[in-house]
Amino acid sequence: MSEAVVRAGVIVISHLLRQELEKKKYKKKRLWIRSWISRRDKYGASSTLLEELKHEDSTAYRNILKMNGAQFDTLLQMIDSLIKKEDTQMRMAIPSKIKLEITLRYLATGDSFKSLQYLFRVSECTISVFLPDVLTAISQVLEPFIKVPATADEWGKIKDTFFHRWNFPMCCGAIDGKHVIIIKRPPGSGSSFYNYKKTYSVILFAMVDGDYCFTYIDIGANGRASDSAIFRDSTLNIALENNTLGVIIGDDAFPLRTNLLKPYSKTGLNNYEMIFNYRLSRARRVVENAFGILFFLPPQAVDQEDFNNGNIIPGEWREHVNNLETINRMGSNSYKRAAEDDRSSLAKYF
Repeated sequence: MSEAVVRAGVIVISHLLRQELEKKKYKKKRLWIRSWISRRDKYGASSTLLEELKHEDSTAYRNILKMNGAQFDTLLQMIDSLIKKEDTQMRMAIPSKIKLEITLRYLATGDSFKSLQYLFRVSECTISVFLPDVLTAISQVLEPFIKVPATADEWGKIKDTFFHRWNFPMCCGAIDGKHVIIIKRPPGSGSSFYNYKKTYSVILFAMVDGDYCFTYIDIGANGRASDSAIFRDSTLNIALENNTLGVIIGDDAFPLRTNLLKPYSKTGLNNYEMIFNYRLSRARRVVENAFGILFFLPPQAVDQEDFNNGNIIPGEWREHVNNLETINRMGSNSYKRAAEDDRSSLAKYF
């Protein structure tokens, strides 16, 4: 190959390399924010869909965020100072209103961050950053609303409500647990959160008073755990063992004790036992309805009773809640003779 050809090749290659370097030098910089996200204030769900529903269709608005417009405004006012960020020269901060809307939608549906990104026009990485802060703020401001009674007078009012409204004496609360379905298995948890419904879940264990108000909650136990096991390890059980409460009621998943009553589960019940089961079921229904109210509350939402025949008319919430599963009994719930004697005495009283 002649020297002239080699020289020509070197010149051509040098020219091509120079062109590539020039292209990289003047390459357009990546946008700080994607253009379609920057139109959030005009086209995002917060400014369009939710505003329309809030003023035109309150039921649909509640279905999306699981609370009405007035409740949303109240909660926003309570947490605004805790989640609000200042604007900078580089970008505008996400408004507290949008943060709360995204958080409530996430809690209501378990939507992925990517899905929420397209709905609200907020990047999924931004959502992953502010979501824990909003959840912490909600927990902080709402903590006073779930308060375990601390005085004898407060417990006495609960007992009076159960006696006069639900015809069950000396009752301090009704307890139950529900599976809350989670989308993915927690990392490193193995099969601990895998329940009998073949889904992954955590358990919400709670006690409710006669007015459907939660007086005690324990959430986070793995889905394989039973009601009785969660109750055994709870601070509520410690209080009962120290005789600081009266009697509480539960379903057949719980152990029968002198301070924890459950229905008769055998066949061939006598009249005393059938009446006892009816009274206990009637009083215990408040905790099941309270769980339903968490997710669905239109007119006729809670269970009703037909006073002509004593039959229970299921509330509408039971037709709409699909991510709260009842916890089955796991293992035996043996009990002492004293507990059975107490239940029999109450059955005869009824």
